[in-house]
Amino acid sequence: MPDPFARKTYLHAVTDPVLSVQFSTGKRTRALQVQSFLKTLNEAAAAKNPTETASEPLSLAVLTVTDWRRLLSAPYGWGVARRAEGVVALLLPATYPPRLIARWDAVRLRAGRQGVRAPGSVTAYLDALLGLEWAHALLLSNQQGRAPRPWLREVAAAHLYQATLVELKDASRLEYLNAWARVQQAGAAPQTDDLEGFAYPRGKQPFDELLWLQSSLWLKAAQLGTKHSWTLSAPEVREQLRTEAEKTFRHPLTL
Repeated sequence: MPDPFARKTYLHAVTDPVLSVQFSTGKRTRALQVQSFLKTLNEAAAAKNPTETASEPLSLAVLTVTDWRRLLSAPYGWGVARRAEGVVALLLPATYPPRLIARWDAVRLRAGRQGVRAPGSVTAYLDALLGLEWAHALLLSNQQGRAPRPWLREVAAAHLYQATLVELKDASRLEYLNAWARVQQAGAAPQTDDLEGFAYPRGKQPFDELLWLQSSLWLKAAQLGTKHSWTLSAPEVREQLRTEAEKTFRHPLTL
């Protein structure tokens, strides 16, 4: 398999027939924990639907901020999936910057004033959200033709992750993620709710807008999943959104 990071930075590696991982110096334990979680998702997705497997090799990297900046211009702290040299690379942070964690304080405070309390720590939530980036990588590996708009791909990725948790019977993790989505809905104060403003990789738009949009898209995916018993493929999720919008002439998130 070609190494999309070769000659850019030195990374350690642990090979695996399902999902190999590269990682920054000192981050082996973190990398293996993430690898184990994502392999569990991979296996469950394949068991639920054999077509939900990567058609291109997946490469996982768990990086410190120093190595991240050698490889990417995207903000550190949010995972990102990208295609490079015939490999879909899933790049994840080894830690979360204190500045990023602190930005959640105002959101949690505003949500708390409305009676919506966070179900745990921000770092635990961001760890749980790594599964969403895995779903983005899986969809990217199967993408053909023109890329869907970022918000459509976000809903499809959220639905894939949620359906996989349902397959794993991991109701507690799913409800945990739903609870955090409700915190973001109650506590974020976006200047706009325009779906076309959703940006991927994350972190390239105003913080409150990112949280409000990603949580809206997450909850829309959950609504579709519940309605259709988690049977929709990614193309079917996107088609459902387009069809609903065309029938009602309404913003998909208000449906």
